[in-house]
Amino acid sequence: MELRVLRYFLAVAREGNITAAANFLHLTQPTLSRQIKDLENELGQRLLIRKSHQVVLTPEGMLLRKRAEEIIAMVDKRQNRSRIYLSGKHYKRGYLYRERRDPRHKDSGGDHKGNA
Repeated sequence: MELRVLRYFLAVAREGNITAAANFLHLTQPTLSRQIKDLENELGQRLLIRKSHQVVLTPEGMLLRKRAEEIIAMVDKRQNRSRIYLSGKHYKRGYLYRERRDPRHKDSGGDHKGNA
């Protein structure tokens, strides 16, 4: 199961309509329908009750929605922390700060005479 497909499922659950979710995701409706059907086949569970212009989550679909929201939230949080770390900012004691180097050290960006 791919995170991308979980995001697709959450969009369908939120919109309550596959066409609206497809528009939101910039996909075609048949592509999104196929992805959701493949997810149902992979899990061996029916996740949606399809009606003429809407979808309703089955109990299994409601459970997947809850778990998918938790998974996506954790992944997004981790990706945000990674971006912050890679940008040179780090967390320390609950504060966001940028590491500073001692200007007296040769490799720290200051001049070699100890002046900043």
